[in-house]
Amino acid sequence: MDIVIKENLLRDPARAGNKAATLASLTSAGFDIPPFFVIDSQAFMSASEESRIEPAIANALCAICDRDSKVAVRSSSVEEDGAQSSFAGQFESFLFVEQHRIPEMTMRVIASAHGDHIETYRKATGQSSSGKPPAVMVQKMIDADAAGVAFAADPVTGDPNFAVIAATSGTADALVSGETQGDTWRINRKGKITERTAEGHAPVLNDRQIRRIAGLAC
Repeated sequence: MDIVIKENLLRDPARAGNKAATLASLTSAGFDIPPFFVIDSQAFMSASEESRIEPAIANALCAICDRDSKVAVRSSSVEEDGAQSSFAGQFESFLFVEQHRIPEMTMRVIASAHGDHIETYRKATGQSSSGKPPAVMVQKMIDADAAGVAFAADPVTGDPNFAVIAATSGTADALVSGETQGDTWRINRKGKITERTAEGHAPVLNDRQIRRIAGLAC
């Protein structure tokens, strides 16, 4: 079994997980997605020697970034981004990872599938563990000025007439994990910003950026 999932299987959620499969589909559709590859956790854990792991990762890295670039190491589970629950912020993710630490961080992502807080989340959402360790995405790291989440419909009310954007300065890990609410905007289908909330400072995005992001999401 190959440690790195082949490109033709990246859009298969059963192999690559929901997150990677969605990003692979968006890439194929022409969206500007930071390049990535996916590690098959089961093959990774069964690899008995570093002589198998290191070449597989090194070859895959050559296709997405240069030797000095840092990467994000993220989960891509069949449990995440589902119709019933998102599992946002539940699995471990590591940003600005030096390339030689990818195997170490991969193991930590895999181990996070059985942490106490994720078991609590499963119980709260009425789910049981899939029993399958998450696949692991290795993605070129973007050193962002601002980052966040965009919803094509209001995530609280489900109203499809309004998009909602939340963003914070830098990367969005604190926003996704719930540590911060960030700045938020509500935008109708005509591109009018109907509500805005800032965390006591200048907004991290301007109105033109907000309208572009809402349009892209919709």
